[in-house]
Amino acid sequence: MKIAGSICDSSVRLSHIGIWQLVEDSVTEYMHGLGVDGLATIRNYNAMWVFSAVRARIFRRPAWEEEVCVSTCFVGREKVRLGIETRFVTPAGEPLILVRTEAVVVDLQDKRMRRLESVGIDATIPFSAPEAGFERIRFPAEGYETVDTLVTRSTNIDYLHHVNNIEYLRFLLNTFSNAQLEAEELEQLELEYREQAYEGETLTVRRAAADGAQYFKICRGETVIVRAKLCAHQQ
Repeated sequence: MKIAGSICDSSVRLSHIGIWQLVEDSVTEYMHGLGVDGLATIRNYNAMWVFSAVRARIFRRPAWEEEVCVSTCFVGREKVRLGIETRFVTPAGEPLILVRTEAVVVDLQDKRMRRLESVGIDATIPFSAPEAGFERIRFPAEGYETVDTLVTRSTNIDYLHHVNNIEYLRFLLNTFSNAQLEAEELEQLELEYREQAYEGETLTVRRAAADGAQYFKICRGETVIVRAKLCAHQQ
């Protein structure tokens, strides 16, 4: 595929939101091909897929109209947690971006997590070896300050009627100016989704700096909806 202008930012390269959009599309299409996508899971199992974490390493963001190969595969499974990896490379094989997504299945009736085999993730589903490991984040316990307050709107909502996971990244990036984003290149983005948010809710974005990284909490009152870590280097 060629990088379209609609998913580029002011640097005329694939934006960070664009990365998340392409990952979501690639994961959805891959799972659809296996018959275990979100709509099939709702229809056949009365359950829904929810992303519990997304971790990205960005080696180089491709430019507008640059040719990129995007592929997705399953790379790990636990009883209730599915590991998914999406890889961006050039046609020559140069690694560009590596994204690890963790997903869980939630029963639509009792809201509890379900075992993967109960929704078709069984021995017939192919799994690949992961490209790299991602360590769990250790978040600072204190030192957070509120940097934004927002109300979730209708355009933040997806087909599950909750805030789409991409929107949380947008909320985080909006706490920086465009000049800051142009001056520093984000090389690591990690988001952990702990709760769901819905239309019309007031959320606060809180930020702390530690160990050369920016840590975030997106909260509804004192309930943490999302935790995140962003690392960058000067351009």
